[in-house]
Amino acid sequence: MLMKLKGNDISFEMYEDKVIFIEKGIFFFPLSTTKIYEIFIDNIVSVKINKASLIEEASIEFTLSGEDKLKEHAINPIFFKKEYQEDYEKFISIIEEKIRKRKNFLFILSGSERVLELYENYIVIKKKEIENSKLNEEKTIIISDILSVQLKQFISDSGYLQFSLYGGATDTIIFTNVSENIIAEQIKDYILTKKLGNINSIEASNITEKKANGCLLLIVWIILILVILGALGGIIKSISDRDTTTGILDAPVSSTSTLDHTSEVEDTLPMGQRQALQKAESYINNQPFSAKGLYDQLKYEGFSEEDAEYAINNISVDWNEQAVKKAKSYLENQSFSRQGLIEQLLYEGFSESQANYGVEQVGY
Repeated sequence: MLMKLKGNDISFEMYEDKVIFIEKGIFFFPLSTTKIYEIFIDNIVSVKINKASLIEEASIEFTLSGEDKLKEHAINPIFFKKEYQEDYEKFISIIEEKIRKRKNFLFILSGSERVLELYENYIVIKKKEIENSKLNEEKTIIISDILSVQLKQFISDSGYLQFSLYGGATDTIIFTNVSENIIAEQIKDYILTKKLGNINSIEASNITEKKANGCLLLIVWIILILVILGALGGIIKSISDRDTTTGILDAPVSSTSTLDHTSEVEDTLPMGQRQALQKAESYINNQPFSAKGLYDQLKYEGFSEEDAEYAINNISVDWNEQAVKKAKSYLENQSFSRQGLIEQLLYEGFSESQANYGVEQVGY
């Protein structure tokens, strides 16, 4: 057990993967009853504290997803005395840290009526539960199916994030404060970057395919010429002409590679290694990664261990600088202690020296 807290009518215990709520009955035995609710941390969307009211009480509320969503009405709100505020804030920080470290999970935007969860390649939009209703509408949208995304801001940092989908459908998340506005802007930027990366990847794939077809045709012509020369001038003359021809034909291949930002060496690579290297460069151009984080992302994309390892070992990147960029991105959105920021960078896959370098460069 990591922590135990007591409310006015309910107490709860936090473990590594779940939170257990214990609601004790208010009557004397044998009429008293005890209700126990168990929710999994993976299903906690957000936790918030409501400030103490005039009667010196404060409360905490959970937003849940999945099967645990049905337990929201049973555990919310939890009232507690004002003097316990510090303990509850510590509890919230632990939960938020666990939420942030979920695999492939990026951001949560909790609007006035709906909740948006952003993952690596898709978003989940959930309608907040209406009172006395057990149904919770949920919709998953693949990022590649989004035609455009628009961020509209009103006064007092309120506004909405709107998605236009292929086929004419739209979805809107309304937000009402500055923190939600910041998250909405990050979600918009990520989706646009992701879509641009997918387009570049498709274009690069098409260029590579055309280049491969051109090289194949070139090889066929070389073989045909060598056969003709061999028949006319003999084996020695054939070998000499083949070497000369190959030397001449190296130039246009190198020129094409330069135009396509691909080296001669890359042209001779197996398709998997070449595509893995291009994918790795696309990711690095859009967001900071550690070597391990980029390797895991390539594996997630379906590349083999050998192709992913080749890309990591051959991409031109300064991992120390990536640690600096990652540290800056965290500090733009949240507050960290020096040790907390180091641990987060270590969690992202940076080495200890890279993590220390990253936090030093941002001012710690």
